[in-house]
Amino acid sequence: MLYKYRILILVLIIFLGFGLRFYAASNLPANYDERINLIVAQEISFNPGAFSLPLVEKMPEGLIAERYLTRIGWYLFGNNLLGARLPSLICGVLIIPVIYIITVSILGAKIALLAAFLFSVSQYSIAQCSDINVHPFLILFSLLSISLFSRAMATNNALLLLSSGLLVSIGFLFKESSIFLLPIFIIYLLITPEYRFWLRKRYFWLFIAICFVFIIPSIYFNLRPEATRFSYIYNETAIAPSLNSAGLYLGELILIILKRFPVLFNYSAVSVDPQYPPGESMFLGVIILLAFFKSSKSSNNFIRLLWVCFVFNFILFCFLRRRDMIDSFLSLGSFLWGLLGLVPGMILASKMILDFMERKPFLGRTLFTVFAVFLIARAIDLVSYPLTCYFPFKDYCIENRHLNWEIRDFLEKGDLESAKDTLRRVYKVTDSKPLYKNKAALKLCEILKKEGKYTESREFASFLLSQDPENNFAVDLFRTGEDK
Repeated sequence: MLYKYRILILVLIIFLGFGLRFYAASNLPANYDERINLIVAQEISFNPGAFSLPLVEKMPEGLIAERYLTRIGWYLFGNNLLGARLPSLICGVLIIPVIYIITVSILGAKIALLAAFLFSVSQYSIAQCSDINVHPFLILFSLLSISLFSRAMATNNALLLLSSGLLVSIGFLFKESSIFLLPIFIIYLLITPEYRFWLRKRYFWLFIAICFVFIIPSIYFNLRPEATRFSYIYNETAIAPSLNSAGLYLGELILIILKRFPVLFNYSAVSVDPQYPPGESMFLGVIILLAFFKSSKSSNNFIRLLWVCFVFNFILFCFLRRRDMIDSFLSLGSFLWGLLGLVPGMILASKMILDFMERKPFLGRTLFTVFAVFLIARAIDLVSYPLTCYFPFKDYCIENRHLNWEIRDFLEKGDLESAKDTLRRVYKVTDSKPLYKNKAALKLCEILKKEGKYTESREFASFLLSQDPENNFAVDLFRTGEDK
């Protein structure tokens, strides 16, 4: 029955993933990195009369490929924030059928559909695909490279192996961590006796060489010691014990525990990357880690490759963190470099879930139904709030990041439009939190009054009066004449 309607189910999963990502991309205010990206992307031009294709990264926060994606998005979808975001969004949605395609022939349609579903509602993936972001491209090219490498091993096909190397190289243009696939592949060959002979074949070393086709030019332009990007990575990275790896899968659970200790919770919340949720939703994260342990003894070579990919990234990022995060081993943020293990972890989790459902059909289906509803509800909740307002520190982010730090920063820089945009987002989604809604409305009224936009301020002044009819500031503002 499921196999008969597998394509229809896949289409529904794709539409679910697209709807969540598009809603978020349409409603989230621009973040810090995006504002930089939009400025730098203006220098790129495909027009014959003003041709400009810069190769050197002038701003350290992102790679040059990210700027080109922004420019391409403007050309294709319009010169606005949503247009700039759509390439990342489309790539993030495209990953869903790619997961299905590379999994279905090896592990079957049920596991492939489960893995596609987990990615479509993944809160971390939704956040990545809803702004200008290279990480969906890194995941896409890495998945394709892993798939071709696995098929090359199984079919003894040198052409597939070389194609896999080219995808590693292309992925490097989007995120340098693509190069980690090389040690992953080598470790996989070393622990897989039937494929170990590849290490002695010239095609494997040609594969290594092809991996560096785009890597060497990128290193020359952007990763020399005197380059801006190199200085950024060197100065921002610290080699020290870290919870980055665990944070990607258990970040929510860690913060929920810390919430019982407000001082420690607030101290740790500062370290969470402000642009993304604190890892995956806790139940999915726990299941991925359990699946990792369960699959450690699998004899399936594709599962073994996914396992090596996961464990390599997990161990590596247990010892890397950002210097500008809190000086603590409880650094939950900046686990973006460890994403190569995320989708392999979801595929491993899908296999474990299906195995359980087949062993205990009624209990397994019941638990999975509850789990699926939870993931969908969490995804909907995530896209309904402003950027950075993520469970379990939603209140902390709204009050501290949005209403205090971020707005103060915007006002100090004279960026009134960004301040108003962020405040409108907070005002829109805090019906159940009147204290925050009241603060957002008050700050909006203050800004709009200074701009002389009295008509626009009346909606927010009316809300203030509904909360406090004696609010003289709101009364005066509401009675003021038309805009100047």
